[in-house]
Amino acid sequence: VWSPDGKILAFAGRRHSTQTDLFFVHLRRETHFRSDRDAKIESARQAMSKDPQYKEEKKEETTEAETKKPQKEDKEENDSIDFEDLHKRIQRIPLNGMSLSRLHWMPDSKNLTFQSGGSIHRVEAKAGAKPTVMAKASGPIIRYRDNDKIYLVANGVPSFFTKGRLSSYSFTIPMDRDRAQYQRMGFKIAWRVLRDRFYDASLNNRDWDKIRTKYELAAANAPTANEYARVMALLLGELNASHMGFYPNDFPKQWKFDEAGRSFTPHLGVRLEKKNQVIFVHPNGPADRPGSRLHIGDRILKVNDKIIRSDVSLTRALNGRLDRDIHLSVKGENDKAPREVIIRPISYSQARALAQSAHLDERNTRVKNASKNKLGYLHVARMMWDEFEKFEHHIYERGAGKNGLIIDVRDNGGGFTCDHLLTVLTQPLHAYTVGRNGAIGYPQDRHVYASWNKPIVVICNQNSFSNAEIFSHAIKTVDRGKIVGIPTAGGVISTGSATILELGRMRLPGRGWFLPHNGEDMELYGAVPHFIVDVTPGDLSSGKDPQLEKAIEVLKKEVKERSLKLAPPVYRSNR
Repeated sequence: VWSPDGKILAFAGRRHSTQTDLFFVHLRRETHFRSDRDAKIESARQAMSKDPQYKEEKKEETTEAETKKPQKEDKEENDSIDFEDLHKRIQRIPLNGMSLSRLHWMPDSKNLTFQSGGSIHRVEAKAGAKPTVMAKASGPIIRYRDNDKIYLVANGVPSFFTKGRLSSYSFTIPMDRDRAQYQRMGFKIAWRVLRDRFYDASLNNRDWDKIRTKYELAAANAPTANEYARVMALLLGELNASHMGFYPNDFPKQWKFDEAGRSFTPHLGVRLEKKNQVIFVHPNGPADRPGSRLHIGDRILKVNDKIIRSDVSLTRALNGRLDRDIHLSVKGENDKAPREVIIRPISYSQARALAQSAHLDERNTRVKNASKNKLGYLHVARMMWDEFEKFEHHIYERGAGKNGLIIDVRDNGGGFTCDHLLTVLTQPLHAYTVGRNGAIGYPQDRHVYASWNKPIVVICNQNSFSNAEIFSHAIKTVDRGKIVGIPTAGGVISTGSATILELGRMRLPGRGWFLPHNGEDMELYGAVPHFIVDVTPGDLSSGKDPQLEKAIEVLKKEVKERSLKLAPPVYRSNR
């Protein structure tokens, strides 16, 4: 943002690790090098000029013709920007982890305000200055009056801040709205936003004007939010692109459950067969803990003192609140009498997470056994930061002592961490180190992240999406390893969103991704594995994983052919 006097430009930027800070630059060299003493002298001169007894020395009188031209030149000089070494004049104001939005200059062109954590902060445009809280408020700032008066919209209400106090002026205005025309306008806005901002300016070679007339009337007359969203989905579907959707605001308002009293079907942390017999206990689940442990072969006879027939599901007896204990009467295969077990159940979503964790542990064990503990396995569920931290951790945990790694991005819905994973996997090996009586290695604190330079194989499938596809393409592009599985989904666009009046929010793909060697758009152009291997429903039900088996086979070969052999150290004393 430009200062009111046009002499300083301020902006937010991330130039130190992941921290966002505030920066500013003087556009003229003389203002950049102006010292605090110069500023104080100028301030004193301005104050003294208001005193009638103070008069500055007059300069020699000149004619009007002599003064006219230099004044114009001075104005042009003051309005221009010194581009030479402009980047060297940038100064930083650390924000120490604060987020930043709504950056504004105050009228004096000396102080800035920004919003963070529900407050308006004020800071002097001076290197190293520390922000202070100016007001406990947030919202769009309309304008400033002087340096201590702010007109803004706080919490959706017109407000005025001065002398440390915020005054808000709520109001109510009756409004008549032609619903059909309002929905028509929203549809036209969405249509126009897509026309102007969709990543492919050709709009998939569609006649966009004709498409507007095709759906406009249906959008205007949609009776509910769901039907309006359906019409919008038809509009978006004309582009045949990924990362799109319309999320309506409910009208009429839907009834909401009181979650505290809502009835759920809880999960006991086990899988049951016919006759309510335990056939699997989820590791680390509620039935795998001291005092509430169930065993394979146990039969559940009663739930909360209610007898359960062997041919009847437990569901009705279990239904109720999640935050309660469930009393079970169970009998093991070798038990003479039933025993009582008290279990605090979990939700089905928690049970699915436990099942997924157990499934991944089973895959890891399978890779270890098939490779005699020479290969490691790790799964990347999402291209998100928490998963990347797990990935970096697993590089040590699963990679220690291994000759190769299988990286599984099947069913990965995407995110943004592809380049972080590549930084781990493609770190240049330019040297190694050996300490006194030590082994060959490299100081890990010198790397950006944990690193892995041994062979890898990546597994992907048709459900690998977005950033997971970019990762799969990248592994092929940089020839880092082989890929096994099924071609990825072909859904790669960077997306944002746009608010459509009060009707809802629309996803807006605005940036395409293209392959460097052939220029192909990754949208509808999935990453094709080196080895195409499918997994059939029969494989899933029988516990087979042909893709993993092929990955093990390929990685064993890669280890033989691509393993890096380091030359032994030759000390200078032995030259």
